[in-house]
Amino acid sequence: MALTWKYMLEAYYELFSKDFGYYGIIYATRNWENMLFSNVAVALIAALIPIKLSKPSSLIITLLFLFCFIPIATVFTCNEHHPAIGFYGLSLSFFIIVCFQNISFLPSQIFNNYLKLEVINGMLMGLFLTSILAISAYYGFSFKWVNFSDVYDTRAEYA
Repeated sequence: MALTWKYMLEAYYELFSKDFGYYGIIYATRNWENMLFSNVAVALIAALIPIKLSKPSSLIITLLFLFCFIPIATVFTCNEHHPAIGFYGLSLSFFIIVCFQNISFLPSQIFNNYLKLEVINGMLMGLFLTSILAISAYYGFSFKWVNFSDVYDTRAEYA
């Protein structure tokens, strides 16, 4: 099914490249080795993604695979002007993530951690406040307000 989704996207890429070439959607296929690598990468990663979605991480990796990896594989296959090293790195990353997802490091009986909602909210509030303090310390505060009479001066300074 993943390869079918990829082939459908390739057909639409070829169809829309005639009308949207000025946006960079140029249909120029790669050589057969790269096309074969793209198809094998999609098929291999799709075969390793667990079908039973028992964890939230399984759902997230499945959605990222369907709506991120396969469209990138389509662009890689259909447009030779995009750099190939990015797709190779993304393929390796997805492969490693899916392999790690299938490995169980700890038995589920040993690692039971239940956090209360108040603790999670406190941790998120602390992270938020720390982020706000770090941003304000780095960038500072500016209370210089620009009104409508200063628009031309602002444009002149920008130019």
